[in-house]
Amino acid sequence: MTSAGPPEGEVLMVLPEGLALDNGERAALRRLSPWLGLPDEVPLPSWESDAALLLKRHLLRRSGGREIRRTTEGKPFIDGQPFFWSLSHDPSLVCAAVAPTDVGIDVEPVAPVTDAAMAALCRVVPQRWARWVMGASEGRARALRFARAWTTAEAALKAMGVGFSHDGVELAGWGGEWLSRGRIVNGCMISVVTRGALLLRWRFVGRTPSGRVGLFSEERGA
Repeated sequence: MTSAGPPEGEVLMVLPEGLALDNGERAALRRLSPWLGLPDEVPLPSWESDAALLLKRHLLRRSGGREIRRTTEGKPFIDGQPFFWSLSHDPSLVCAAVAPTDVGIDVEPVAPVTDAAMAALCRVVPQRWARWVMGASEGRARALRFARAWTTAEAALKAMGVGFSHDGVELAGWGGEWLSRGRIVNGCMISVVTRGALLLRWRFVGRTPSGRVGLFSEERGA
């Protein structure tokens, strides 16, 4: 008798070249903005805001809910949602994580590490993380470690339902039930943090061959 594998989750990713909405499609998305957790003053249209709205609409429809709301700490949620989810965006990539357990996702570009960025990292991550970053040679190796540490910290705090401004967060006790996976996509580091083991499907969202906007490729990963 074979044992069941770990539960599965998804990472949904949108690239700039994979999404170019026409005026009608953008207007339809903007009309939904009051139910997608955006403020009254919606940001000017851009591919990044289009992609974020598109993923939120997908999550709302998938959940069967009516609107996206926020907790007092600012974490978005859908009343009665049958799954946990998190969203992050950067000018080069917009992504969302969906899981049957607490989950957080963050994306940041892999870029040279400045002294100011390193000082900021040291204020929010355990010292052993900072030492791991500083242990890499300068250049690409350190940039990769910095991006991994920063995005893991952000994703972890999202999964816990709090943020960097929350005084009670203590990442020094990191480990145990919280697990992190990372991947580089389009020059960005994506980190996903979940409560417990999870098999992730990494999927791109964009134009299908028929011209519709939807999920068009899939890659399984740890």
